[in-house]
Amino acid sequence: KHHLEYHLRNHFGSKPFKCEKCSYSCVNKSMLNSHLKSHSNVYQYRCANCTYATKYCHSLKLHLRKYSH
Repeated sequence: KHHLEYHLRNHFGSKPFKCEKCSYSCVNKSMLNSHLKSHSNVYQYRCANCTYATKYCHSLKLHLRKYSH
């Protein structure tokens, strides 16, 4: 049910979740929470095999796949 609601909001341009630090807005809270990491200096995901660090779990997974760590 929620996915349809978000989908429709996107079509109608309704993006009620707004970032207080920039002009970003989105259709749901989880997207906003993910975006807020872009303003942070915390790099919580780190590669155990090199010095790579990122704010996003998905980016670390891509790194691990790319470099076969």
